[in-house]
Amino acid sequence: GINAEYMGNAGLNKAVNFLTPYKKRYNIVSWADLIQLASVISIRLVGGPEIDLRLGRLDVSNPAQCPREGNLPNANPPFGDGSKTAAEHLRRVFYRMGFNDQEIVALSGAHTIGRGFKGRSGTCPNGFGKASATRYTSGDVPVRNDNKPGCRMAGGRSWTKQ
Repeated sequence: GINAEYMGNAGLNKAVNFLTPYKKRYNIVSWADLIQLASVISIRLVGGPEIDLRLGRLDVSNPAQCPREGNLPNANPPFGDGSKTAAEHLRRVFYRMGFNDQEIVALSGAHTIGRGFKGRSGTCPNGFGKASATRYTSGDVPVRNDNKPGCRMAGGRSWTKQ
């Protein structure tokens, strides 16, 4: 994607690399729809609810079609828009896109599936690999609802405090 290098999209390249074979095979599907589909499947695999898909978004063809850098939420303060709290910051970012509070909570909650890495969001001290992993990100503990292997890469820290 054209805006994959934006600070707010740190780590997106990992998902893009994983999904590239599917995009090549089903090139009629946009990146936005493919990422949304992968998200819905991931949420189901960890025991989450069924989520309706609204497909049909188109890929952009040039940088002018992307929002400018800084229009995505920051992981930590200080917030670039001057917000004093994370809630105020998320509202400033997503209200202008037409989201309500319930939709902001759903989107933010979906981001808790996965892990933070020092080299991506910078929200934690944990890097890549087993030496930097926590008990739950080492790959030794089942993370999927069906207990099948699912932690492809060791390291990082879960977004939750426990």
